[in-house]
Amino acid sequence: MSRKPSVLVVDDHVENVRLLHAHLTSEGYDVITAYDGAEGLQKVYDEWPDVVLLDVMMPKIDGFEVCRRLRGSKETALIPIIMITALSDFESYLKGLEAGADDFLVKPVNYLELKARTKCLLKMKNLIDENLAQERIRKILINLTPLLLKNVSGEVRTLFISEMCNNIANLYGAKGTVGRDLTKLLEFTNSILSEIGGDPIVLDVEDGKGTVMIEKCPWEESEAKNPLLCMICRGIYSRILSDELGNVIVNIETSILDGDDRCLFNIQSY
Repeated sequence: MSRKPSVLVVDDHVENVRLLHAHLTSEGYDVITAYDGAEGLQKVYDEWPDVVLLDVMMPKIDGFEVCRRLRGSKETALIPIIMITALSDFESYLKGLEAGADDFLVKPVNYLELKARTKCLLKMKNLIDENLAQERIRKILINLTPLLLKNVSGEVRTLFISEMCNNIANLYGAKGTVGRDLTKLLEFTNSILSEIGGDPIVLDVEDGKGTVMIEKCPWEESEAKNPLLCMICRGIYSRILSDELGNVIVNIETSILDGDDRCLFNIQSY
């Protein structure tokens, strides 16, 4: 069973905390409470809430400073923060924005508004978390793949690369989406490599031949620089193009991971 999203309520007025706790609990949230800025900061690191509801006027450390400190830390910079204040003047609003608040509510809190804004920020955080998770996986694969391929036989290496390219092609649903136009097929494949992290462009297409240039390597973050990664790029072009065009030859003319300043792939269909 998935865990409930958690909300940290930081306010020095006990009654305010009690009311917010009741409303948020009724909406299905786990509610964490703190009664001043210093305690609020500690609770963030102890509990790692999904959203922080932060009062502005508090003893020890005010809400603006709490917000600045959370935004100043790499670990907490992306936690959504709603500032709740009795202050409705424009200067306080600007100060909150400068501190890094994502949203504002004015006391007395409208609980329908609180519900809507909390839900919206949770959706935003979930998207950010998913993207960060995908990026971590990508970095692991980028750094691990060359090491896995380094000491295996050529046959195993070929099978590994082929299976990886097949999975990528199937994931993006290439077959039947573009047709037999070589330019469109190359642009479609380039869009996949762009998502991985490269910047491929089609230099020219003529008489069933094409050239693609990459000046930013999709694998440039790899700690294990290895031209074998170029074989995966070549395999992706070959797999997707051959689905539509039949016999295709893809040659690597130059490679960044082999010491050149750009990658050039020459493609020919028969």
